[in-house]
Amino acid sequence: MHNTDQLIQLCLGGDAPSQKQLYKQYFSFAMTVSMQYCSNKEEAEEIMNDSFYQVFTKLDHYDPLKSFDAWFRRIIINKAIDRYRKNKKLQPTIEIEDYQIESAGSSGYDGSENDLLALIQKLSPAYRTVFNLYVVEGFKHEEIANKLGISISTSKSNLHRARNILKENYKAFSQ
Repeated sequence: MHNTDQLIQLCLGGDAPSQKQLYKQYFSFAMTVSMQYCSNKEEAEEIMNDSFYQVFTKLDHYDPLKSFDAWFRRIIINKAIDRYRKNKKLQPTIEIEDYQIESAGSSGYDGSENDLLALIQKLSPAYRTVFNLYVVEGFKHEEIANKLGISISTSKSNLHRARNILKENYKAFSQ
């Protein structure tokens, strides 16, 4: 069993068994991140496999002084964003220039991560993507707007609507 740094070095040399081992080692991580941006397992698997492909073809771009997990996570997120952009024409977006965002505060959520993930997956792709980029990844609305090719007000609106939908779905789920 090799550690991640050793596996990466072997993978850079084209060692197929090491690539397989890295894939197995990071499969759960990649699926977890992918599922945050998808509504079903098939979409998540597609993003995950595209991400692994990029890892293995662009591994020479990885800086070993930085976290491999963070680098790989960024690849997965970018693949999810690419998928969102590709399918964006099919998704409705609503722009709202002026509105008040309720304070995030404590959600009081005490369910499992799987329950929360299931609620997030029920969101439309536009709402889910903005929600994850803002809440989970910590992007600012300006960054989200640039990445997704939407306006800042659309990003804010989608986040506001996602939060409201999650609150309503949580209330229904917890009753």
